[in-house]
Amino acid sequence: LLDGLSEGQLKMLVRSFQEFGRANNFIRLHPTRLSVERYAPIVSARAKGWRSPSQILAWALFGPTPVPSEAGRRALEQREQQQQREREQREQRRDELRQQREQQQKAQQRDAKI
Repeated sequence: LLDGLSEGQLKMLVRSFQEFGRANNFIRLHPTRLSVERYAPIVSARAKGWRSPSQILAWALFGPTPVPSEAGRRALEQREQQQQREREQREQRRDELRQQREQQQKAQQRDAKI
């Protein structure tokens, strides 16, 4: 892989390794083995066929890009489904509150006329 990298990509790797070496009390959030596997579908889709800087760094740190596990893929799908359900529930609750407000306003207007 290193032979196929541009000068800019190689410099990025060098800077990253220098930063890791200087950081004494540093916990890496990304890329880690777990985060690379978890976010591989997203990074791959956004990279559109070429390697992103995080993919290059992960390769340099951990070896060839891991294939996302089926369990990771399922977990991501379940999380997305749960988020969609939550959005729909919030939307439904907003609609219910809006209807209640409208009914209260109509009742107040009727009471004011009496």
